[in-house]
Amino acid sequence: MTQTSANEQLAEILRAHDLPIQEEGEWLRVSPRGPRLQATFTDTRTEPGICTRRLDVCLEPWTGRWVVESVAGVGKTEEEALNDALMNFARASLHVLLAAFVRPPDDHVTVETWQVGGIDRRVILGNIITRGDSPGPQLVEPWLNAFESALRSLPLASGTHWVRVYYAQREEKRMALEVLLDNEPWQELADLLETAPWPAAPGFLSRRLFLVLQGGVAEWLTPEPSVSPPVATPAAPKRPWWKFW
Repeated sequence: MTQTSANEQLAEILRAHDLPIQEEGEWLRVSPRGPRLQATFTDTRTEPGICTRRLDVCLEPWTGRWVVESVAGVGKTEEEALNDALMNFARASLHVLLAAFVRPPDDHVTVETWQVGGIDRRVILGNIITRGDSPGPQLVEPWLNAFESALRSLPLASGTHWVRVYYAQREEKRMALEVLLDNEPWQELADLLETAPWPAAPGFLSRRLFLVLQGGVAEWLTPEPSVSPPVATPAAPKRPWWKFW
């Protein structure tokens, strides 16, 4: 798969959100002492009439720790697919990352307090991102309550953690259920969500949610990362082309 830098497009998005950007080699620093980010596009599928691209954004809040968010873009052309991926990142993940590591929360996130692992956590939730056919008008997402209850029931070390949940179905049959904790599969939570009331619809339908939990150690109060570069940037996991997150 071919990879190209997406730093220029990421910098445009950050500047559009009134953030000062400094280039540090292959990284973008948000303000002099803020976290730094790096973004890449990956060519995941190119066929006549359909093109998909994956956008991987790596944020380093502190030296040696990375938040990796991957979203997909779909279009008839490469330009459409790249723009779709950038838009999905802005809608799904950007404001959560900014609220957790850069500046106070805005109207694009929801901030709540949940007790997880016996610790009160500050939980920053992004938008629920939907792709595909609509299951009909819904004022609530029933699976979200099941997700919250399941998350509250599991042990979790103190400090800052990030969680991504992705569900996809086709013709009312599940295609994928993935839950990541700190970039790695969280099978315990995925098992608890097996029987959640996920939406069903004809054709393709997916749900995606990204959130950050902070608690126990108040890391968000003093997020002052070092300017020393990491030893290596973790490779983003490979994704099937149909996982539109």
